[in-house]
Amino acid sequence: MIHLGKTISTNTDPEQCAFILLQMDLNPQQEMELCQVIMD
Repeated sequence: MIHLGKTISTNTDPEQCAFILLQMDLNPQQEMELCQVIMD
């Protein structure tokens, strides 16, 4: 999940950040974690 943290820390636009993160190839567990991060 290194890319996740890097993507979040380098993007200032929340919508752009969410779009990039949703395009990543994640396994189901990572998808749940990503949803929690986006909601926070």
